[in-house]
Amino acid sequence: MSLERTTGLILKSIKYSDTDRIITCYTHKYGKIQCIAKRARRQKSNFLSNIDLLTYAELVIVKKGIKNIYPLREAVIIQSYHRLYEDPPRLYAAFYMAELIQELTPAEDKKPEILSLILRQLDMLQKGEDREKLTLIFEVRLLSLLGYQPQLEKCLFCLAPVESSKMGFIPSMGGIVCQSCCQKKHISCPSISLGSLNFLRQAIKFPLNKTDRLCLTSSNRKELLSLLHAFITYHLCREIRSYRFIQLNC
Repeated sequence: MSLERTTGLILKSIKYSDTDRIITCYTHKYGKIQCIAKRARRQKSNFLSNIDLLTYAELVIVKKGIKNIYPLREAVIIQSYHRLYEDPPRLYAAFYMAELIQELTPAEDKKPEILSLILRQLDMLQKGEDREKLTLIFEVRLLSLLGYQPQLEKCLFCLAPVESSKMGFIPSMGGIVCQSCCQKKHISCPSISLGSLNFLRQAIKFPLNKTDRLCLTSSNRKELLSLLHAFITYHLCREIRSYRFIQLNC
C-alpha cells in the first residue's frame, strides 16, 4: 500500500453509500482524480467538513484503487471558501468554475496552473472583486491551458490581421473571421468588437495577479458572456449545468 500526500480543491462530492462519499478533486500532484471517503457521512467522521465543495485541503490517498477511485485516508483544510455561501451569486460563479474544470479536464492530466488559476479566482471572489470579469478571465485562461485557445489575432480564412472594429466569431472553428470573408462565404455568425477581442487577448497574456487591472465595459461584458458560453458549449456538446444560475444572477 502506497500512501501519497498532495494538495487539492474539492470540485464535487456525491453520496456513494449510507456512510461513504466519492469526491472529485483537482490536485497539484496528479491533476483531476476521484477518491472514496469511507464513513464520511457519519456524524463523528474526520472527513465531515474537510471534504466540502470548494475546500482546498491537504489530502492523503492510497494511490491504488478500483477503477481509479483512490481511498482517501486524511483531509486537512488549508483554505475554506465558505464565506461565498453567504453571497449566492458569487457562490454560483464558484460552482461554475469548479464544474468547468470537472467537465473539461481529462483525468490525471496534471496541470498545476489550473489549480493556481481557480484558487486565485476563488480568493478574488471571496474578497468581493467583479465576479463576471473573474468568470470571463477564468473561462478563457482555462481554455488556453487545455489547448482550446481561440484564434484572436487573424481571420481564420484569409489570415488578415484584425483591422476593423467588428469581426465575426465562429464557435465551431474557434476564432475570428473578417467581415469580407463573412460576406464572400455567406457566413452568419455572432460579431465580436475590437474591445472584446483586446480584453480576451490581455486576459490570456497578462500575469494572473495583474488581470484585475483589465477594463471591461458593459457591452463587452454582455458580448463575451454569450460568445464564450457558445464556444464552451460547442466543445462539450452540451451546456454546463450551473450556467443557468450564472444567468439568473447577471
